[in-house]
Amino acid sequence: MVEQPSEPLRRKVAELKRAVDGFEQVVQYDYSGRNAIELDIYKNACIQKFEYCTELGWKTVKRILDEQGGESPAAPKLVYRHYFLNFFSDEELTEALFQTINDRNLLSHVYKESVFDEVYDRLPKHLSTLKQLVSMVQKALGE
Repeated sequence: MVEQPSEPLRRKVAELKRAVDGFEQVVQYDYSGRNAIELDIYKNACIQKFEYCTELGWKTVKRILDEQGGESPAAPKLVYRHYFLNFFSDEELTEALFQTINDRNLLSHVYKESVFDEVYDRLPKHLSTLKQLVSMVQKALGE
């Protein structure tokens, strides 16, 4: 458990929770009956929410590590690995968090519609992972 979490850390965790809740609302939206343009807009909204939550997630964990007095790594996967090795995470969740980073990187560096569609299809799994992350960091703060 994080001893004496700062107010900025508490706000960051609350922001992560709100972001993941918003991601969940978008993923669960019933887009049936929409035309191709509306479906494309919907998919892009889902992907954008995913990318935002993924960035906010690892940066929140980095903030926790920073507040614990150690030097935290700068790279997302290293942040999650350090957290796993030294604090609160389990290996299965850590691997799932690595996959969120991998997919975020694919979206940023591989410009193929097929990759976009593959990541889009994995969004429900990523949502579950990010919800677990929220629970984990809330528990670490004693919330």
